[in-house]
Amino acid sequence: MKVQVKLSSAVPEGRGLVAEQPIRRGEPLLRVPERLLITPDTALRESSIGALLDHAALPAWSVLAALLAELKFGLPGSRDRWGPYIDALPAQNGSVLEWSADEIAMLQGSSLEKAAKDITAATAVSWEELQPVLADGCAQGLVPRDLLSREAFTWSFSTLLSRLVKLPGSGGVDTLVPWADMLNHSPSVSAFFQYDAGTRSVVLQPDKAYQRGEQVYISYGQKTSGQLLLSYGFMPEAGTNPHDACMLELKLSEDDPTFQSKAACLRQYGAEATRDFPLRLDALPQALLLFAAFQQAQTRDAAEVMFVGRELFEEGRFPVLHGCNLESVAVDAVLDACRTALSNLKGSMDGDKDAIGQLAQDSSKHVANAASMRRMSILQLRIQERRILNKTVSVLVSQRRQIAPQRQAVQKR
Repeated sequence: MKVQVKLSSAVPEGRGLVAEQPIRRGEPLLRVPERLLITPDTALRESSIGALLDHAALPAWSVLAALLAELKFGLPGSRDRWGPYIDALPAQNGSVLEWSADEIAMLQGSSLEKAAKDITAATAVSWEELQPVLADGCAQGLVPRDLLSREAFTWSFSTLLSRLVKLPGSGGVDTLVPWADMLNHSPSVSAFFQYDAGTRSVVLQPDKAYQRGEQVYISYGQKTSGQLLLSYGFMPEAGTNPHDACMLELKLSEDDPTFQSKAACLRQYGAEATRDFPLRLDALPQALLLFAAFQQAQTRDAAEVMFVGRELFEEGRFPVLHGCNLESVAVDAVLDACRTALSNLKGSMDGDKDAIGQLAQDSSKHVANAASMRRMSILQLRIQERRILNKTVSVLVSQRRQIAPQRQAVQKR
């Protein structure tokens, strides 16, 4: 297949693939053969410490990180096949693993705070579980002692965070797709990599036409701007991401006497005792209110739990339990959760807007650096979360007014 795209640095993102000739919608754009993919099996074969990694039975994330660190900072011989690809990768990806402590602290109270901590905690665990393997590799003379440093692995983990994919049709194997992963994300496209079992290769069929010289985009998935910022180091312009959301966490109380019965009931419906719900400016997820009603229901035994579960999750209606209208209770519970989330957010709407203005003014006087751009993105995310939470509160207050007469009627019975 003729190469139809080329790597270019003359794009707003700093690097991307542009069309070398007109490309039709649905036309196979590129095909990366399986032998060029980097998978955990590839890492076990190619790494100088592959046998040690295999014996330690480490997860795919850690195995791939070890290979990347070796290819980037290792012995020249290990770069024979992958050197050009590794050299083309950015020195910094902008993921949360590269943020300063002050930048992470700016997420305090945000729905992204937990996600950021989960990512950093997961990489810390991987780093620790790699230590015995790296020590053995150094002791056996397979790698230099100063090769596999924490700094090298920060780069590896950040690269994986921004480029690793699970290919549809490949069994969900964690995979790096060299060169093709230079494609940038756009929320306006839906094209994504597919694994073609017939040709044993990764293919991309664009969902729109491109002219010569135009940048070709791919979808990284239906991710919020916050998720994109944490993993990839960028976020779309405000108002351009239809998947933008503020995540609201609800969970069953372990103090509930029927907690175990409720947790078991939720599992029957494919849900867990703790759930994150996406709040958006244009919609309030009905599933959120159903879960909140189930969470707040004052059930006395397993039979009542199952009754409430069937009414909510099968029939989609709010039952009255012991004279209590569960729709009203659910609305009140979500209102409280939203108001708590608003109060927990660091800073204020006006303060964040002023801070963005100051950063923009400073950037206009000097060359904008990655840190200042990142801080502006974090502030914009906080503003967006406040807007979404305030809009949700407004919708819920209106809904509560509508069901108040129903609640009074129930109380009179």
